[in-house]
Amino acid sequence: MSLIPDRQALQPERTALAWQRTAVIAIVLLVPLMVVGTRLAAWWIVALVAAGAITGAALLLDVHRRFAQLKDDTRSIIGNGE
Repeated sequence: MSLIPDRQALQPERTALAWQRTAVIAIVLLVPLMVVGTRLAAWWIVALVAAGAITGAALLLDVHRRFAQLKDDTRSIIGNGE
């Protein structure tokens, strides 16, 4: 028996894919901004972009954990996951 409600709808998978897509696009868009900031020696821009890239990478790691959770039908995705 699956603890995931309404498994047929696949809404949790679509949500995780949307977050993954958002993180990847953000990181890809931050790379040219990092190059421009470096060439202009605008180190405050480089610092902001680096913080954004770290946030995007953390989001990707969280999405990876979420996909692992979604593959496990014995764990609940509602509440605390227990």
